[in-house]
Amino acid sequence: MPVAVHRCEAKPDAWARFLKDEVLSLPRTNQCFSSIEADPKLGYKLIPNKNATAGQVLKHVFTTLERHLEKYAPSIYKIGYTHDPVWRFYNSHYGYVNNREKWEGMTVLYVSDESVSPAFVEAAAIQKHHGYLPESLYIYIWFAKPVGKKGP
Repeated sequence: MPVAVHRCEAKPDAWARFLKDEVLSLPRTNQCFSSIEADPKLGYKLIPNKNATAGQVLKHVFTTLERHLEKYAPSIYKIGYTHDPVWRFYNSHYGYVNNREKWEGMTVLYVSDESVSPAFVEAAAIQKHHGYLPESLYIYIWFAKPVGKKGP
């Protein structure tokens, strides 16, 4: 089953009202979002409050992912972050469109002018949607080669 991407609003530059001034002032923001809007495989579903707290951002990301996973189950998905969604999706070396999974689309959920908060959002989303490893696996990894003992 093809997976739909969250399509953009009909108005050009509709994304601008969701982004902080610092992001809007970056030289590539306009081109990046114009490219996303022009591409049927790319989209965005940004949090409506550009001054959202960290908790509101995570709630938005988690809710959006959960709705997408429910709607398109069963499916495979990937969570990540990039400096340029169009480049990440289409580049010839390791773009998602060229992977063996042949990813059908990418939806941008969060944008920032710095790299720390996207890294935390990515890590939290992966943790939430992939869950914890079973305790026994943690123990096995942790004690794979105990100091001063031989054997497993």
